[in-house]
Amino acid sequence: MPQTQLRLPRLTLFDDENYRGRSRVFRGNVAIRNVERIFDEPESLRFRSNGRGATLVLFSRTLALHKK
Repeated sequence: MPQTQLRLPRLTLFDDENYRGRSRVFRGNVAIRNVERIFDEPESLRFRSNGRGATLVLFSRTLALHKK
């Protein structure tokens, strides 16, 4: 019987803190344009990879205006 292989890297997003609540799993090399379309505001995430050079990059588009 063939063994199921875990496809890595793997990113899991959770809608509650401490890896609880609804979750969504992404496998392989992916780019997620707007994570808030998946959940209103994901509260936690878990990233797994067996590669030593694996990297998780997060960007935020927070607009800060400074008044003088």
